[in-house]
Amino acid sequence: MKLEREEIILQITAFAEQEIPKFLEKHQGLVFYAFALDCNVAYGEVNLCLNTLADFEKSLASYKKKWPDQYRTEEDIFALKYNTGDWEYQCFATTYFLQDEQLDEIYEQFSEEDWEYCLQICNESLPHITATAAFQAIPKEEGFICYCIDHEEDVAEAVRKTNPFL
Repeated sequence: MKLEREEIILQITAFAEQEIPKFLEKHQGLVFYAFALDCNVAYGEVNLCLNTLADFEKSLASYKKKWPDQYRTEEDIFALKYNTGDWEYQCFATTYFLQDEQLDEIYEQFSEEDWEYCLQICNESLPHITATAAFQAIPKEEGFICYCIDHEEDVAEAVRKTNPFL
């Protein structure tokens, strides 16, 4: 599969630059602890995600109430905190870097190598996004992190790929 790396990085960055200010305008007064690119690279999908500590704490309390024997270890709490599927602002905007024609063409032959290549492109988009004025405008908690995760990846591994100190 031949995809233009720089073209896709620019596309994802421009999308984030356009959508983050729209989101922030609708959610004034919130402060966030994490930003994620939640991807499904096999379909060329990239979702922008943010979460607040208050929303995380609410989720954690709710989950502990539903499942009293779970969410007791640091590892379980970490996985919940950074699992974008449990975030209040999961997928606040979505774009696709593969068009329908490309998906039709590659669907049968999308390999592990292709998956890794596409995920690498998404990961390489992060520094470009974080350098934008739109990203800089996000109100951030101390210790704010950003990362990229594919729905096939382990949460802890994905987070620590770009945040090895956690």
